[in-house]
Amino acid sequence: MNYDIAQPDLAEDGARRVEWAGRRMPVLKTVRERFLEERPLEGHVVAACLHVTAETANLMFALRDGGAEPILCASNPLSTQDDVAAALVAEGIPVFAIRGEDDDTYYKHINAVLDHAPAVTMDDGADLATVLHTDRRDIQVIGSTEETTTGVIRLKAMAADGTLRVPVVAVNDSAPRRHRHRNHRRERHQRSRKARKSVGVARAPRSARAAGGFGPRSHARVRECSRRPRSARRRRQHERRRCEWDNASDLRGLRRCR
Repeated sequence: MNYDIAQPDLAEDGARRVEWAGRRMPVLKTVRERFLEERPLEGHVVAACLHVTAETANLMFALRDGGAEPILCASNPLSTQDDVAAALVAEGIPVFAIRGEDDDTYYKHINAVLDHAPAVTMDDGADLATVLHTDRRDIQVIGSTEETTTGVIRLKAMAADGTLRVPVVAVNDSAPRRHRHRNHRRERHQRSRKARKSVGVARAPRSARAAGGFGPRSHARVRECSRRPRSARRRRQHERRRCEWDNASDLRGLRRCR
């Protein structure tokens, strides 16, 4: 088996990290159980250019349970977890990823993945698809997935030029995933965290107020992020603001908050 990783001796540490993450991925666990029974990907090579993390490792195991032969390279060298890469190699899954690798090594790894002649590709940023449509047009792929908005923009530009020759599932164009989960649950908290980090202010003893619009039907949402007030009047104000936040897209709910 060919592979290129930094430290194969970290496999045991990586296996613990992957197992810990897998216990917190119940949906993927259900998919794995179904894949073990149906084997829908039997005989197909799946090449993935994704973040080499514990979560991705569990995805690779799910693909293997479905009958596929997964091969992985890194979409972002700075996020690569070398112990996870070692754990995947120990499980017989080829990995071409080294944390902090330079551009030449990065594209060498992409080509190494494509050398396995995959039938399906999984991309994060469309670098794999770009190489597939330029330097490696000899590879015949039946389908692909793209995870990020940046990658979808690149692929749409290729489609507009008439050069995109592979059907692609744009995962990030899913409204429930992007607008309800990603924007509301992740970016909202990331913005608050980054703002506090940039000014070096801890949130615990302070009050902060955030306003913004999220999703395709943006509504102004205001929430006071503070410890529960002590006085009765402050507590009522606090609960009303929490109610307004939770019902920001529901006019009837907003009336009930008053």
